[in-house]
Amino acid sequence: MSVAASNPGPLLGRDAEIELLASLLDGIRDGGGALVLYGEPGIGKSRLLAWAAASARERGFTVLSAAGVQSEAHLPFAGLHQLIRPLRFRAEDLPARQRAVLDAAFGLGQEPAPERFQIAMAVLDLLGEVATDARLLVLAEDAQWLDRPTTEVLAFVARRLQSDPIVLLVAVREGYPSLLVDAGLPQHRLGGLGPAEAMTLLDALPPSADPVGGTPERELAAAPPRARGARRGPARRAGPAGLASRGVDQRHARRDRQ
Repeated sequence: MSVAASNPGPLLGRDAEIELLASLLDGIRDGGGALVLYGEPGIGKSRLLAWAAASARERGFTVLSAAGVQSEAHLPFAGLHQLIRPLRFRAEDLPARQRAVLDAAFGLGQEPAPERFQIAMAVLDLLGEVATDARLLVLAEDAQWLDRPTTEVLAFVARRLQSDPIVLLVAVREGYPSLLVDAGLPQHRLGGLGPAEAMTLLDALPPSADPVGGTPERELAAAPPRARGARRGPARRAGPAGLASRGVDQRHARRDRQ
């Protein structure tokens, strides 16, 4: 399922990030922009993109999304095709030469693939054409696995959004190379949840949920050491870590008695 179609649900401990994304969406009246979110796996990047997608739709945006897939990273323009495929009918509004450029890039014409600059310009013009009808949010998830030609085009587009009502949000795993990380775009690193948020998230798990697996555990694992001790530390200490650990034991005991 695309991140843009997923249910973001409530977000915990991400007030600063929500405020940052909301300011990007609301500031589009003065021009577009781009932002790269990066952090460890399971830290919450996808959920923030899903929140942005839902919030953008509430504001009347058109939302486009693409997600990098490791098995397609060697296929030129695989990510770009995923992103703009819903806009193929709008390509008819472009000049004939630009339509031909996009067709060639996706192997739909008889011409050889054009230069990347021509493809990037055609994509920028296509997105700009769509944005004349409604403001536009473009999402790129798991960008570390997007093919290089796609990342080159997205980096080109991202640096030229100042005059268009378009926002580009990119999510990248920390420690993975990506041209979009090195493109000079604004960046924001996601840290782990604080101890209080980690405990609240842990307490919100239903009794039937296994606290050892699933996304909430990955988010807790990314929390600071004191919060991680609440989940994994063998010692029962006073304070937040000990309380959270005892909470896990109590839930296991309740399930055993049922």
